[in-house]
Amino acid sequence: MPYRLEYRTWLSKGGRRVLGEEEAGLLRLMMGGSLSVAAKAAGMSVPDAREMIESVGRACGADLVVFEGDTTRLTAEGERLLMEFESRRRRMDDQLRHMYRNPVFGVDGIVIQEGKVLLVRRGKEPFLGKHALPGGFMNVDETAEEAVVREVEEETGLVTEVLDLVGAYTMPGRDPRGHICTLAYRLVVRGGSLRAGDDAAGAAFFPLRSLPDLAFDHRRILEDAMRMYRLPLPGRTQSISLIEDVHSI
Repeated sequence: MPYRLEYRTWLSKGGRRVLGEEEAGLLRLMMGGSLSVAAKAAGMSVPDAREMIESVGRACGADLVVFEGDTTRLTAEGERLLMEFESRRRRMDDQLRHMYRNPVFGVDGIVIQEGKVLLVRRGKEPFLGKHALPGGFMNVDETAEEAVVREVEEETGLVTEVLDLVGAYTMPGRDPRGHICTLAYRLVVRGGSLRAGDDAAGAAFFPLRSLPDLAFDHRRILEDAMRMYRLPLPGRTQSISLIEDVHSI
């Protein structure tokens, strides 16, 4: 089954979220229709549907819908806001279709201490629920070394320092989202406290002798690091339970 990149689009005003996909969908249903029918189609109660739209209107400082009994119609501001949302959503769709057509750089961090390696449990697709090395994509105007330290802290709460570059992993097809090239670094912990954050659903140190199956090509990356440091290659277990709370095994 192919993976899909999931994302959410919304409009904001003054840094505050105003109109998202759920609210825009409800606005579409209210265009010259019925409040009760729109609420039912959106899976909401009538009071909740009305309150959602009125809340968006308060955030915008204008009425978006005129309610005449059960009949609804969009005001000029409501039509303008919905048109703006749809326009930005189409532009976002177009940008995302082309985002991964050229190689994109990411980073992964390898933290090994006392015979254990730091892993996160992925909270998003691809490989939702599987374990992986902490990492992510580089930001604009950021070095790979800065990116890996930032990503590890965001996902695990640990402050680290780069020791060595383990390798560059550029094989097409290694990531189902597109041609993503990863620089993997060995890191050492300098501070912080272990916790899951960002898009990680869990974070923990796993014994190298009994690792879960790893997402992407992260087992190969870890094995390369072990060879580099002349450490015994990691083992594997098929029955390790998922971590719901952040803790060290």
